Amino acid sequence: MLESVRRSLGLQPADFGEARPVGGGCINHGVRLATGAGDFFLKWNSRADERFFRIEAEGLAALAG
Repeated sequence: MLESVRRSLGLQPADFGEARPVGGGCINHGVRLATGAGDFFLKWNSRADERFFRIEAEGLAALAG
């Protein structure tokens, strides 16, 4: 999966640092991904419906105003 993320971000293999697990959730998996382009939070759930994260993003945007 990280290889797919690397390609999606247009990064070279040397641009990738480490991926550290981030706790706190009980539904999804998360890692802090260090890259040459900055740090990213990567969140996934292999059993989630395709709408799951889109709906979550819409809800967070609504809360942000």
